[in-house]
Amino acid sequence: MKPSIRFGLINGGVGIIWSLLMYVTTLNRNPSFQWINMIGLAFTIMFMVMAINEYRTKIGNGWVSFGAAFKQAFIVGLIGSVIGLSFYYVYLTAIDPGFIEFQMQMQVDRLAESGMSEEAITKQVEQIGKFMTPGMQVIFGMVFSLFISAVFALIVAAIKKHPNPEEIA
Repeated sequence: MKPSIRFGLINGGVGIIWSLLMYVTTLNRNPSFQWINMIGLAFTIMFMVMAINEYRTKIGNGWVSFGAAFKQAFIVGLIGSVIGLSFYYVYLTAIDPGFIEFQMQMQVDRLAESGMSEEAITKQVEQIGKFMTPGMQVIFGMVFSLFISAVFALIVAAIKKHPNPEEIA
């Protein structure tokens, strides 16, 4: 199995475990949840690095171009995202259907703290509510995940590239 596919599958599995851990410990209900959840992104970067390293040693004969490193890293992020977002849909619809309501209430609280009027908050919630369905969250999550995966893959590939000097000339 290609390193990118294997580490992408592992990334997706670890993402599911991370999400379940957040749910069981109720850390996903913490106001700082977004920051806590960012820790999970470190796993994606770690698996991207591991995929590139394995590709370099087992397939690239000690070398890996920027393009090959980017491809390995991006595939890790892509597969992990598809698995993670598939689980997230199940999470939102079957495991914790009240989570979207919790997210909406957090948004209302933030708007109220900022001094927004009740009428303006109600209007804002009506607009946001259209996008706060499990399906829409997965769609927006996929767009965000593809962007983040591309950015991380670019950074990791730039750091981990080790091109064959004979091919550069």
